Amino acid sequence: MCYNCAMNIKDWHVHTDFSFDSTEPLENYLALAEAVGEDLVFTDHLEFSNPYSGIDDLPDWQAFCERVDKINSAGKSPHVYKGIEIGWNPADGERIREWLSGKSIDVKLLSVHNNGEYDYMDDVARGLKASDIVDDYFNNMSIAIEEFPDVDILTHFEYGVRLIDVDLEEFKQLAEAHLRRIFAQLTTHDIALEINAKSAFAYGNYELVKYGVALYKEVGGTKLTLGSDAHRVSEYRRQFDELEKLL
Repeated sequence: MCYNCAMNIKDWHVHTDFSFDSTEPLENYLALAEAVGEDLVFTDHLEFSNPYSGIDDLPDWQAFCERVDKINSAGKSPHVYKGIEIGWNPADGERIREWLSGKSIDVKLLSVHNNGEYDYMDDVARGLKASDIVDDYFNNMSIAIEEFPDVDILTHFEYGVRLIDVDLEEFKQLAEAHLRRIFAQLTTHDIALEINAKSAFAYGNYELVKYGVALYKEVGGTKLTLGSDAHRVSEYRRQFDELEKLL
């Protein structure tokens, strides 16, 4: 299952030196993609009011397009598609829309990294009740989908609970009603659900991801993508063989 089989892409979530948290030149991915016979999409961060840095972290879109166009104009494999990871927060929907307006973007990811006060991966989240984090995070995710129903892929659905000490059964009790609503929204708006390799392996949430995929199928979801969430070339297509078995 894939987002768009017309695009020869396997890894739909890749960051480069156009993201605030990556220093990897995008050109460094080319040989890896060529070796596996796949095209590339780069999905760098668009993060207004980023609590992590205290500023707006926006990619230099003109410079990004110039570098991608230079690669594609050579007519060699792989082809590079232009993507963006939209970091939604409650205050900046209008600024996000203004930034996106008029730009030719091949793939739009939607993420909820923060609630306007703190990033869900900040230490402050560790001291909060699991139920409060779950309700806040998934309510924001539901709002984000309705504000941006024309995105292509929803990323790492479990991002908001990575720092919470909660086992799978407790997570199901706290989050399943939220997830059923959110996955139904994805189906309504024809948005794909990402299987995020960083979630599954770097953060040890494979069973949670597996549960999410099964629940997504149960509510009628059919569009799944793989995303390494790579910030360096060593993470590109991270453990995709194992994720393909899950698919």
